[in-house]
Amino acid sequence: MTIAFSACLLQAAHAWPPTFAPEITFTHDEIFNAYRRSSEAGATSTPTSIRWLERARDAVAHACQPACTITPFRDRYDVEAYRVTYPDGSWFELTLDPAVIEIKTMPVTLAQFQALRPRLQHDLWDPLVRPPLGLEAGIRGGGHINIGADEAFGGDVLLIRNFLVDYWNHEALSWGVLGRDPHQAPHPTMLRDRRAFERLTQILAAP
Repeated sequence: MTIAFSACLLQAAHAWPPTFAPEITFTHDEIFNAYRRSSEAGATSTPTSIRWLERARDAVAHACQPACTITPFRDRYDVEAYRVTYPDGSWFELTLDPAVIEIKTMPVTLAQFQALRPRLQHDLWDPLVRPPLGLEAGIRGGGHINIGADEAFGGDVLLIRNFLVDYWNHEALSWGVLGRDPHQAPHPTMLRDRRAFERLTQILAAP
């Protein structure tokens, strides 16, 4: 978190409205149980999850083609993943994370996300959660919302500090809205050394 917010401080420009990049997770008993049985603790992929990712790719392809193009690539874990691209430049990615299939979307504004919602519903959500795949969305594995810090805070250090403190003081912003996932997305109040958070806020508030 510190690195992500520090990087935005180097930029002076303030672009509005802010952008968000949701990461949505799907899983299945087979994926989850294979992960738990894996001999490699924290393994990103198992043969079972790879097979399910390929099934998800095929289901999305059936829903979106010929309007979309699906391109394989190697993700940060050196596991094959897939980017689904449309003629208007929008895209999302099918990737793996521990015990889940993770969908990464392009950074968009709220208005852009609302415009893309029908497409995501038809090409992504429905094919994955309905039979024959019947994946479970978001309950095990949670999800993330990445915030475009430069657009949201415009290099204003105090705004970043206030956001972090507000997020700390209102756990419902995490547990109540995004689901309770202490493993992949622990709330800041779960930090072992809370003094580290206090030091961070002091650094951000310093002149």
